[in-house]
Amino acid sequence: MVGFEEGDPEHPYIIGAVWNGADVSPGPTPKRIVTKSGNAIVMDDAGMIEIQRDNRKAAFGAYDVAAERIRGGKSVVVFPEGTRGNAYPLRPFKKGPFVLAIAAGVPIVPIILHGTIEIMPKGSLWVHSGTVDVHLLEPVSTSGVDYDHRETLMKTVRARMADAMRDLYGVEALPEMATRLPSSVEMVSSETQPTETR
Repeated sequence: MVGFEEGDPEHPYIIGAVWNGADVSPGPTPKRIVTKSGNAIVMDDAGMIEIQRDNRKAAFGAYDVAAERIRGGKSVVVFPEGTRGNAYPLRPFKKGPFVLAIAAGVPIVPIILHGTIEIMPKGSLWVHSGTVDVHLLEPVSTSGVDYDHRETLMKTVRARMADAMRDLYGVEALPEMATRLPSSVEMVSSETQPTETR
């Protein structure tokens, strides 16, 4: 894991990551998860918060709960693409994680991962040995950002991640207006701290 040397481990953050490959989470085992309806088996026991993406009012209520936990000092990990991918090009983002960041009033730390597909491709149950590179990029402040500017915030974070994928791995992002792949999971895990391991 590289980057984010200036991060304060005592400060809550929203960590925006892209995830390609099978349904496993980078970093420590999550203790709080926001998940799409139907994905969690023991949601209450695991500290999960259900997101009903087909019910806008309920989804925003769940983000309010998550924002309250963040304001209470918990960092979270969000996956703004809303689904795992089977290729590295960055897909379009959902706005929900950015609404959450604005509501919580905390910075967003963009993260890119590379090597996950080779270790455990989407749809596979087999784990292969290999290296996953995790890059924590410069945080994006939400100070002074309101709900009306959520799309600008989303584009700023996505551009930072797309630039890093292109510069580090030669991977170009898909256009922002590209047709989205079917969503399978949207996860937010809390109590995740930046680390210095690779």
